Amino acid sequence: MPQSASPLDQLADIHLPDPVSLWPLAPGWYLLLVLLLIFIWVSYVVYQRQQRQRYRREAIRALQQALADYRQHGSLASYLQVLNLTLRRTALSAGASQAVLSLTGLPWLQWLDQGAQLPGRFSDHTNLLLVAPYQKSPEVAGLEDVQRLALAWVKGHNLKRAGKLIKPARETTHV
Repeated sequence: MPQSASPLDQLADIHLPDPVSLWPLAPGWYLLLVLLLIFIWVSYVVYQRQQRQRYRREAIRALQQALADYRQHGSLASYLQVLNLTLRRTALSAGASQAVLSLTGLPWLQWLDQGAQLPGRFSDHTNLLLVAPYQKSPEVAGLEDVQRLALAWVKGHNLKRAGKLIKPARETTHV
């Protein structure tokens, strides 16, 4: 009898399957890539909008701090100076022209009134805004209204709504 070969010798080599290709991707991966791109785009748009609106947040903070300082120290002239400076800086940050920023007095208040839909008018408080800082013992009636107007203007100003530049009227001084 012939000696039989070992059964292990009769086994064939193992054939491995072809390696799995990364391309083309399965449909789920395409969906995931699209969602990732949308998320990145939305994040970028939100970030850009927040950066463009940062000056509003800083102005609101400055106005609130100015009112707190006024309540603590009682300097009306200082408060009104910070209020006016904050409104001018906000207008500058929003893109107002230099001609607009050079307005003073009633024309400046009228320009502010045109720039936003406000719960009142700055020009209704001319005594407080234009005269009180120079008086020895000013009357502070309407200060809360002015603060509300300033906050509303910062939050909702639109320079396109402000329209054309108001030409400063010639102020006559009586001596």
